[in-house]
Amino acid sequence: MRLWDDEAISLKQIAKRLGVHVITIKRQAALLELTFPRVGSEKSTQLTPNLLYYRSNSNPETKKLNLLENHQKNFLEVRQQHPLLSRSKLIEICSYTYHWLRRNCPDWLETHLPPPISKKGKKLPSSEVDWEKRDIELAAEVKAAAVYIRSNLASPVRVTVAQIGRDTGKYRPLRTQLDRLPLTAKVLAEMVETHEEFAVRKIEWAAKGFLEENICPTQWQLLRRAKMCSQSRPLAAQQVKEAIDAALESLASIDAVSNAEKSSVNDSRTLHKV
Repeated sequence: MRLWDDEAISLKQIAKRLGVHVITIKRQAALLELTFPRVGSEKSTQLTPNLLYYRSNSNPETKKLNLLENHQKNFLEVRQQHPLLSRSKLIEICSYTYHWLRRNCPDWLETHLPPPISKKGKKLPSSEVDWEKRDIELAAEVKAAAVYIRSNLASPVRVTVAQIGRDTGKYRPLRTQLDRLPLTAKVLAEMVETHEEFAVRKIEWAAKGFLEENICPTQWQLLRRAKMCSQSRPLAAQQVKEAIDAALESLASIDAVSNAEKSSVNDSRTLHKV
């Protein structure tokens, strides 16, 4: 806070003194609700929309409440635009919102869903169930749930039958009725991740985080953020090794740019002295 308010020190000097990137300084200043722009009206410290969003969502409870309001609003708008759609069609249209609400606010969601289609409100005997229709609807739910699980930006979650079952509330049919649900079984086979596929996705997620922070990590730092220990079984797979190499190669450009900038600054200082 003291350095932020000191107009004699530039933002780059603060970052260098603290050993972090300029972006990190800005984010922490937004989090602490310091004055924007800094004293001296540095153009580089304007309160941009991204920083404003970071500030307003820094508190976990506030962030969740904002998400809840947004998802509820989006869902109600879809219901208003399509009042006659069935549950399965609604899931196709707004799958991410549906599964977020199913996980975080199930009672509210159930209240605002259209009534389930049933015969006189009674459960049909197995011999009378329209298995083809059920298969089509469940396959759509499974695919939407898998997309939702993959979209978790906070921390990757592996797409498994159990996880899809928890998100859809249809764990039992996914385990015991797949012989009657060929389309659902096909979608599951396509969407469920192996340990190696999940490892690749975690590496890509970790690399994206370092790229946004403008940091060139070591292999150990990359694996640690991806929550993979050096003895992890998937590391032996060729596709995982290739993903690690590709991530480190793409992030190495950050270090190259940083060195080029330093060299340019040193050259400028040398010319100034001359």
